[in-house]
Amino acid sequence: MTYRVDPAGVKSVLTDVAMKSQPVMDALGKIDGAVQTVATGAQSELINGALSRFFDAMSADVTTITRHVPAAIDGAVAATNAVVAGDEEIAATMETNAGVAATNGDLSILGVQQ
Repeated sequence: MTYRVDPAGVKSVLTDVAMKSQPVMDALGKIDGAVQTVATGAQSELINGALSRFFDAMSADVTTITRHVPAAIDGAVAATNAVVAGDEEIAATMETNAGVAATNGDLSILGVQQ
């Protein structure tokens, strides 16, 4: 299969995705501190227990989001770079690696400088 990409178009889309996802990523990064503040302020074992159970239940979803967004962006960058370099096999590998990075959170497999 031969890929045809417009690197400038890819960059534009990925920049837009990164900008629009950043507030969500920032908010997800602040959850733990916010929960601790609420729990301290509530001074209630009932509320603390409910918050704990709720965020334990949501933890996997938060991890999924915080891993998938950067893996998708970096994977698209790596695959695009490979296509531009004329290496469609590496592009396909980077697509696969993006899925691996989304699962384990290790973006280094994509070879994109952070």
